[in-house]
Amino acid sequence: GTQSTTGHLPVLSSNTDAISGVFNIIDYLRKHHEVDSHLVTDPRLFAECKALSGYVYDRLSPCISYLWVWTNENWESQFESAIGNHISWTQRWYVPARLLNAHEARIRRATCFANGDQVTQEEVLAVARDTFSVLNARRGSNSFLFGARAPSSADAVAYGLLSCITHPNFPSNPLLTVLQEEFPLLYNYVIHIADTYSSQFAEEPRRSQKRPPLS
Repeated sequence: GTQSTTGHLPVLSSNTDAISGVFNIIDYLRKHHEVDSHLVTDPRLFAECKALSGYVYDRLSPCISYLWVWTNENWESQFESAIGNHISWTQRWYVPARLLNAHEARIRRATCFANGDQVTQEEVLAVARDTFSVLNARRGSNSFLFGARAPSSADAVAYGLLSCITHPNFPSNPLLTVLQEEFPLLYNYVIHIADTYSSQFAEEPRRSQKRPPLS
């Protein structure tokens, strides 16, 4: 598979290069594959799309890292299912510690928390709620964040992060509970993206028993 040359994930393999990092990939896709082409004619919307992507990434990424290390059961179950079966026996001696350190470093660096060294569960839920509210308001009754015409790079960032809450089977997942119970339309937005592009995803997020409408 394609490996990151910078140590950053995700990685996109082009014809000649490996592009790593969310926003480097988005810039590449804008230049070569017309991503956000429906927004570039409106400078205000295009700027809002870029700002929203950064806002959501900066706030939800550390919340998801916190979810991984929320409990020992969360960490152990997700490491085994997501990574444990894909590394060698010798790599098991150092990969878990490196990954755990990366999650903890992301939490410490996060500017959305008052003190990255003393983050509380209540603070994580508050940051997540605020971010969910912003996404809900931006999408409104549309299929995507910037209208019904086509998804934007902000949709890619939002879906990628939200699916990290809805996809993994964490033993303890209060972020999913908040998403399903307090923001059912946003939860269904994740379902909508997965359904619309189902051939590109190996699995769908776990569905609630009741599927709320898109609008």
